[in-house]
Order: sequence, then C-alpha cells, then structure tokens
Amino acid sequence: NAGFFAGFIQRKSIILPSNQGFKVAVKHFKVSGPWGSSPVQLVISGLNGKARVFLNGIDEVNYLGELEGWGSTVSLDIPSTMLDYSQDNILYLEMFPSSMQQRKLLGWLWPEQGKITGRIELEAVPETTIDVAQTTVSFSPQEQQLAVNVSLKHHLTLKNGPWSLSGVIKDQDHIVAECVLPFDTTGEYEQKVNLIFNLPEVKLWSPDNPSLYQLDLKVINKQGQTDQVQMPLGINYCSGTVSAWAYNGQQMPVQTRIITAEQAYKLRNERQVDSFLTTAKSAGYNVIYFMGFIPDESWLFAADRIGLGVWLELPVSFVPEQRIPLIVEFESLFMMAGRHPSVMAWTLGKGLNNSLSTINYQQGIEQQLSPQPVYNLNLFAAGQDLNDDSQLILGVEGFSGSWGRAEYFNNSDPAGPLIGETNWRGQKIIAIGWLVWLMLLSFQNFRAPNWKYRDIFEPNPKRGIRRAFFWRCLCVWAKYAAWAGIMTSILFLTFSPPPWFPYDLSWLTALQQQQPLLIWLFLTSLLLLLRLFQVGLAATCFPGPPGTVALCCWLDNKHGWTLMLGLTWVLLVYNHYYWFIPPLLYVLTAIILLPRRARRVRKAGGKYLRLALLPLTVTLVVGGALLWHYSDLAYLAWLMDLKLNPMLEVLKLKFTSW
Repeated sequence: NAGFFAGFIQRKSIILPSNQGFKVAVKHFKVSGPWGSSPVQLVISGLNGKARVFLNGIDEVNYLGELEGWGSTVSLDIPSTMLDYSQDNILYLEMFPSSMQQRKLLGWLWPEQGKITGRIELEAVPETTIDVAQTTVSFSPQEQQLAVNVSLKHHLTLKNGPWSLSGVIKDQDHIVAECVLPFDTTGEYEQKVNLIFNLPEVKLWSPDNPSLYQLDLKVINKQGQTDQVQMPLGINYCSGTVSAWAYNGQQMPVQTRIITAEQAYKLRNERQVDSFLTTAKSAGYNVIYFMGFIPDESWLFAADRIGLGVWLELPVSFVPEQRIPLIVEFESLFMMAGRHPSVMAWTLGKGLNNSLSTINYQQGIEQQLSPQPVYNLNLFAAGQDLNDDSQLILGVEGFSGSWGRAEYFNNSDPAGPLIGETNWRGQKIIAIGWLVWLMLLSFQNFRAPNWKYRDIFEPNPKRGIRRAFFWRCLCVWAKYAAWAGIMTSILFLTFSPPPWFPYDLSWLTALQQQQPLLIWLFLTSLLLLLRLFQVGLAATCFPGPPGTVALCCWLDNKHGWTLMLGLTWVLLVYNHYYWFIPPLLYVLTAIILLPRRARRVRKAGGKYLRLALLPLTVTLVVGGALLWHYSDLAYLAWLMDLKLNPMLEVLKLKFTSW
C-alpha cells in the first residue's frame, strides 16, 4: 500500500491499494521553520507511470515537474521558497499512464491509470545527496574489482566543494573493502563519481548461496554536511548464453515460476512475498518470472535475500513497429535492476512483429544488457525463426527452451476464471421470461390491424389503430430491452484471459460489482434514446412532420423478427455454442429487407438517407480515429495473417456457475 508523507507533521495518511491506479491525489501537510534552511525533495518509490506535481495550486506557476518510473524510486527537488511555513501546504499529484501503456495496440483507447506501489515522502536533505536510484554496481571477475558508479545531486549551490566520497563494504560487522575519493565539481548539479574496490576473496551471490554484503556510502563537503546511505550488495557475474544459463562460471538449469501482476499485488498486500518465494524455492524453482509488469523493488530485495533469480519483462507488449521505444527510455529500469544480483534474464517484449524496427530494438537491448540472456516472447510460431534460441513461443502451460522451463503459477491457469461469481442470480429466469413476453407481443402485433403512415396524424383514430399503436410501442421498447439484456449478459461473462494478456481489466471487475438490473435499465434507456435521436433527426424530412415516437413505431413494423433477439438471450445465458446464429439471422434479415424499408419511407414522402445520418456519423468518426492510428490497423492485419488457433485455445468465454 502507498502511504503519504510519513515522518513529519501531517494530517492522517492516505492509504491506496497498490493494484489500483488513480487520476489525482491531494495531500495537506505542514512544515516547520527549520525546513527553510535545508533543500527539500519529494521522493516517490514504486512509481508506475507518469506523475505531474503541483504545490499550493494547479496553475503553471505552481508546477514543479513531471516524473516517470517503472516501479523504481524517483525524486524531485522542491524550492523552499514555494513552501508556506505559516499554514497548510497542498500537494497535488496528477497521474497518467506510462508512455509504453499508450503505445501498445489500442493503448490510446484503453482506460489505464498510473500507479504508485510504494511510498510518497517529503525529505529535508543536506546540500549534496547520494541518489541511490541512479547508482549502479558492476563486478569484473578477471580483475577481482567492484566498480560502484555513485550518482550525486547538488541541490542549491556548487560552491561547497571540494567533497569527499567514501565507501565501505561489510560482511556483517567485518570490513571487507574501503575506498575514499576526494573530488571537485564538474559544473553540473548532477554528478557521477566512481569508487573502485579490490576484492581478492569475494563471496559470490547465487540461488544456492545468497550471500549479501552491506555497502555504506558517505559524502561530505567542506562545511561538514554529510549524507550517508546503506544498501545491500550482492556480487555475481553472468557467463552463459540464451541457450544455457551460467552464473559465476557454473551452468544453471532453469526452472521458472511465472506470476502475473494480480497475483503479485495480492501476495504483497497480504504480506506473503517472503513465504511465496521460500515456498517456490522449496518446490524446486530457482527463477521467478514477472509476466506483463515490472514488480515493485521490494520483490527484488526479497529475491536477493532468499536466493531466487528474477526474470524481468520489459513493458513492450503488442506494440506496432512504428511505436517501438528507444532504449534510453528504460535507463532507470536498467539501473534499478543492476543493483540486484537476483536479476538474471530479460524479455524484450511480447507479440512483436518481424520488422527492421524490431530487429534494431532487439540488437540494442541485447547490447545494453550483455552478457545477460535476452529473449523475445512470441504468441504464435508462424513467421518466427524458431532456430534462434532467443525466440520463445508461449504455450498453454508456459514456455520452454534449451535453457530450461517456465510454468504458470497454479491460480493463473488459463482455463481458470479471472473474475469470480457475479451477482445476477436470476438472469436465466429473466431471459426466459423476456422471450415469452416477446412472443406475446409478436402475437398481439400480428392480431392488431395494420396501420399506415397517414394514421399518425389522425386526431381521433379508431380503437383498432389505437390498440395497434399501443402494442407496437411495447414491441419497440421490448426489442431494445432485449438488445440491452444481451449486452448486460455479455458484460457478466466470466472472461478467462491468458496470463500474457497485456491490458488492465480492473474496470470490468468494478463494473461487474454493480447491480445487473441497473445496468440493464441504463443500457435500455441509452439504446432507446439513441434510436429516438436518430429518428428525430429524420422526422423533419417527413411530411407532417410526425412525432418522433409515432414515427419510430411506424418504422419498426417488422415485429416478428424480434423473437430472434429473445432466443439469442436465452441461448447465451445457457452457454449454448450456437447462440450467435439468431442475431446473425436478425442482422441478415435487416440487410435483405433494407431496400423494401427504403421504398416504404420514400412512398410516405420521407428521406431514408436521413435515418442513416447518425450511424454514418459514428462510422466516420470511428473510421477516422482508426485511420489516424493506422499503425494499429497494420498491426492487426499482421496478427490476422498468423495462425490464431493457439490464442483461441487459451482465450475462453464462459458463464459462471449459478
């Protein structure tokens, strides 16, 4: 969970579920006078997405900056002059999805939000601080040396030098290596300084022997101001290939457990991360694969401590070739992973087509992460070079290669439902009852006398005409209610997406927690409103002109085919495999009878083209949006050109048991 601003004068903290995104968060806080003499920075750990930060207002003058993270820790300096020391300050966080969320197929349309899985803190810091998030570690086995590239931030001035940076590596209380380096400014407020440690006798980290050192870093300026940090340190090196993993010079047979984002969030919120990793290790697994998401850094710390390898997947799933990212965009993610010895392998993306952009991207990632193994995960075998060990094919139970095997966690079985029991207990009774109701309406409309267009303007219609109009109105309402019922039942289907499904379905879960009858009523009203709006636009071109409701009833005169909708609903709720046949017949009949309806409208003196004004407008808007995002259409065409059977086997739609 994400807690706001622990550790100083505040009102009650905000607690947000770490698996839920949010759009805007507002926090009131107070600072005392001594804060004015120190630099102040906002620190957000576990940021997934983008965050725009404002202080004491939402105008441009109150804008502090924008942060983007991949589950890592990010920070932002706050000028002390912008803080109000006499009353409450108000911090505004405006969250957005990450750039990669918007780049994937239809990502511009999919409703996703930024998330924070860690803490948000306000810190008073010294003039020069150590930025752990930008600090990297590398080990050279040939020279038996450890290089620590320390990132330093000068907040207010560059005139407090020279500085001294010292590092101490400890094995429990025993000092293993030390390094002290005086340095001066480079003229930049962000500065990199390298510390080199000689380690002739080093304990290498491995899943069988997860030895961790403690690295103490300390920086001091000429005025005596210091900043000191401590971080766990694991040392190992990769010496294998994509076909055979090897670490510390030893072959490593890989047995991987795959977990999804929802499983990771649940385990973390229930404080079961350590027990899950320990159980997985006891079951013979030595690597954990995080599918479709970047885990919170607390997972990596736990894997370092317990002794499990980590296989990370870059957030490049279902991305068209025109939107392949630049490698520099993942620099902060690579830095975070580089501080953890448990990170052993990478997946550069899922479902990427074979194009020049993808090949260049793959080569760049491999060069950046060398010598660690880097793979490309494919959904289909078609169109892929399977002789390449870096190309993996997703299966129902996982994937495998000459390096080993990866298996899904048991409750992520593709055949298992993602969404549990729904609360529409009586939908079968409602569907059957509605079919009977439609049969009654069809019978009554069949018995009622046929009425013509001129009867709409009759001031005193005969009883038969009034009766026919009454039943026709009910039939129109029942038809759109049947369409709404079908849509509502589809919303309450148990959707079982495969674990590689890269889209957030939390909105569907929230929707299924609502009352189905209210959704049915809302959709019925919406469909009726759209129909009345469509007919109302065309009514001005009819002689008279007629009333909208009366014209709508006159246009919907083919009441018998409405039974197809009721039959569709019944077959759907009973999970019959051929439930789609009646609506296809209904649509086919509407197309066949379209010329006859057009002649009927022209005979009455109207213009049938005006009835198509609303559908054509919607079609043009949707078509224009798709053409604007033509790369999505090209990617969909590439997908359709492949064999879809492997995906259809794991993509199942079924109803929950009643």
